[in-house]
Amino acid sequence: MFSLALVLATAYPITKVGSSCPYGYYSQGSYCLPNAAMQRPVRAVHQTSSPCPYGTYSAGNYCTWTPKR
Repeated sequence: MFSLALVLATAYPITKVGSSCPYGYYSQGSYCLPNAAMQRPVRAVHQTSSPCPYGTYSAGNYCTWTPKR
């Protein structure tokens, strides 16, 4: 159970869509990498519909959320 919580709270690199990355990520080539300095990692997925799903926020071409710890 504890390992599942760690996986859900971990932010992973995502493929960059457009020219910028969402808040909490920085650009590295064609990827957006999570900023390790963030106390609470921001999760992001590519936005495929409008609006973003309930509980997430639109940030450019992404839907983002911050998992609760």
